[in-house]
Amino acid sequence: MATGKHVGATLKRVLVRMATLATLVLLGFYVLFYFAQTGMVFHGERQLRQDPGAFGWDFEDVLLPVRGDTTHGWFVPLENARGLIFFCHGNDGNVSTRLGTIRHFRSLGFSTLIYDYGGFGRSTGRPSEKRVHADTWAMWNHLVETRGLRAGPPGGSCSRRVGKHLHVHG
Repeated sequence: MATGKHVGATLKRVLVRMATLATLVLLGFYVLFYFAQTGMVFHGERQLRQDPGAFGWDFEDVLLPVRGDTTHGWFVPLENARGLIFFCHGNDGNVSTRLGTIRHFRSLGFSTLIYDYGGFGRSTGRPSEKRVHADTWAMWNHLVETRGLRAGPPGGSCSRRVGKHLHVHG
């Protein structure tokens, strides 16, 4: 028959083993999610489906060096535009999947500068939070320094925070 001391020692070993197992499982999930987070957040498409020319719109490819890679975007001007939208699209697709939104901006009288983050469309490299920030700043500087323009509030979920900062402080 087991003594109380023996049962207590056995229970303690079981609890320690369960706590160790739980810690290892949680650590495993942490490591898994840490390395998988980019794939979970960014769902960019490499292939461009079409370009603004498919709608008969004039546009200019904008290619900028960013962190040793290239960031690609489109400047889609509208004659006699009321303003310009600096369009930071979301965390999926690419510039070509946002042509419907650009059509809407044009119907409201706005030109658009839209661009892809690293790893999306024709932008080289890999997506990351740091790369989103670098791409956004590069395109904003292109607007302000190269074109001498200012833009309206940004759109899109992925770099909305960066874009809003640029709009307020840029």
